[in-house]
Amino acid sequence: MKNRAWLFLIPALILVSLSAFVPIMTVINYSLHLLYPGSIPEFYGMGNYVELFQDEIFLGSIKSQFLFTFQILLIEIPLGLLVALAMPPKGKWLTLVLVLLGIPLLIPLPIVGMVWRVFTRADLGVVPWSRRSTCTMSLSTSCRVGVWQKCGRRGGLSAALSLVRGACLLCRRMPGTGW
Repeated sequence: MKNRAWLFLIPALILVSLSAFVPIMTVINYSLHLLYPGSIPEFYGMGNYVELFQDEIFLGSIKSQFLFTFQILLIEIPLGLLVALAMPPKGKWLTLVLVLLGIPLLIPLPIVGMVWRVFTRADLGVVPWSRRSTCTMSLSTSCRVGVWQKCGRRGGLSAALSLVRGACLLCRRMPGTGW
């Protein structure tokens, strides 16, 4: 065996797989039983899943989640790429832009959501553009928060990758690098 360095990863892979496998199997086991506080668990089989997929609230939440994901990706990826393309190549402006893009990543997502929710309230918010239902308002607010918080990550990552690519191309042209 030429490269024994991979053997050092085996204990870490075993620990990570066990720490992920045991909770997943526990959740699957719980989902197959009727569990009530203070009673003995009773095997219920796939009955919980049948009830779940017949519940209108659950199906509505799945629909909202797919809608949210589609909207976020539709806005976030092109906007992040545009931010990366518009980013200055070097100098003080690059540092300023990266710091401004990084600020939303430092604020915890629940706090960001609460702030945006207050901003968009129809009665006291500074951006009262929507007087729709609470569910629609929550979904649109969540989409705005997701775009605002993750656009900087995508733009910064795209800019960082372009810098790394330039460094790799520079190293490739150096004699003796073996590329």
